[in-house]
Amino acid sequence: MSIRSIWRLIPLMLLPMACSLISDNPEPTAAPTSFVPPVTPTPLVVTATPGPATATAQPTTAPQPTNRPQVNNPPCQIPTGWVQYRVVSGDTLSAIARRTGTTVNQLVTGNCLSNANAIEAGWVLYVPNVIVPTATTGSTVCTLTPRLAVSGLGRVLPGLPNALRSLPGRGSNSVVLGEIPAGAVFTVMAGPQCLEGIYWWQVNYNGLLGWTGEGQGASYWLEPYAATTCSPSPRLAVGGRGRVTPGTPNVLRSLPGRGSNSVVVGEIPGGGIFNVLAGPQCADGIYWWQVNYNGAIGWTGEGQGTTYWLEPYTSPSVCSPNPRLIVGRSGLVLPGLPNTIRSQPGTGAGSQKIGEFAGGTPFRVLAGPQCVDGINWWQVSNNEITGWTGEGQGASYWLEPLACRNSMVSRLMLRIFARVTPGTPNRMRSQPGTNATVIGEIPGGASIFITGGPQCGSEGWVWWQVNYNGVIGWTAEGDNATYWLEPLQ
Repeated sequence: MSIRSIWRLIPLMLLPMACSLISDNPEPTAAPTSFVPPVTPTPLVVTATPGPATATAQPTTAPQPTNRPQVNNPPCQIPTGWVQYRVVSGDTLSAIARRTGTTVNQLVTGNCLSNANAIEAGWVLYVPNVIVPTATTGSTVCTLTPRLAVSGLGRVLPGLPNALRSLPGRGSNSVVLGEIPAGAVFTVMAGPQCLEGIYWWQVNYNGLLGWTGEGQGASYWLEPYAATTCSPSPRLAVGGRGRVTPGTPNVLRSLPGRGSNSVVVGEIPGGGIFNVLAGPQCADGIYWWQVNYNGAIGWTGEGQGTTYWLEPYTSPSVCSPNPRLIVGRSGLVLPGLPNTIRSQPGTGAGSQKIGEFAGGTPFRVLAGPQCVDGINWWQVSNNEITGWTGEGQGASYWLEPLACRNSMVSRLMLRIFARVTPGTPNRMRSQPGTNATVIGEIPGGASIFITGGPQCGSEGWVWWQVNYNGVIGWTAEGDNATYWLEPLQ
């Protein structure tokens, strides 16, 4: 074999070796059996608290919604004036309702709760008014055991008085209405309500209704009261007269005592004088008398403990102020309060109220004065009511003579017939006063009917509105020396 033939065989010999090397050492590439498309990444959407987008592990199980109202969210409509309150351990919805003056149903509705029995410490609820969370745990908020009872009597323990409030508790919406003195007795109307560690009771003290605390910590401020005797000793007498001591008025009730069946029918002001009709009756530790005050009949207490609210009254022999009215002339009730008209002079049992004259009412004086109960009484008439009325008391006048600055005291009044005094005619004007338009005249001796007035003109005369033969106008009664008109009755 030639050398040229050997060089031709060498490539054929090397080819199997190359194939063997390739099959034993393949490239590390995976030959896919099927095509898988690339995954498009889902964008991150932040729906919680705004801030940097930080990747967090996704929960494998979605959390279940609860009825926990951390704050009220729509569609709940928060009632006007309600504020947030954080539930503390031991709270119940009924306890919160009681402490805030509302109901469980209102709290459920206002907070969109699905279960009134499932609230937890830390929840934020809306309530009608701010309440003070207690530091205690468990359901007991007030430590003292309540000793009072609804419809029973209670008494403030000796020492300090007890404040009387418009609502239970000491919040800004609970206004102080007054106070109950130490030793004073009251009627229990409602309660107790536990608020701020204090049991609160609604009570009636001498007609004043409010809420007062029974005590705090280990100290009682109130105690149950059972009256077996009454004090102070009675000083009034049936058939006599009495007076409320100056200052606070006395309540007038339908029955003796402060029970729920004894309704308040009025009151007698400090200094008010009344007639004693019956009594005394001992109830609630108080002597009660049936009295007649200005026509109102009821029962009123004489006092309590060592304090008298009433005292016997004897009419003074001297009346004041000095009388200014004149029989046959006219008077006027001073502007303001009305004056009572009675069947007899005085406020005794035989003198009944038959009406009243409003402030500014003119009248004719028919008789008097008569001095009764320290007051000068006059028989008067406004042509609708005739009776007796007081001129004033002490230094105060309730009535005054009807006169203007340049006239004599009037003799006329509304709704009576009068006439022009014989002689010169009287002019009729469109308004009271000499500067008004003249619309006619009334001859001397002619009759007229008084329809309005009196009014003082700018010249100081008394003017009356009159009807003369169908013509209505104003005419003057006279000047400071002469009457131009006179009553016919």
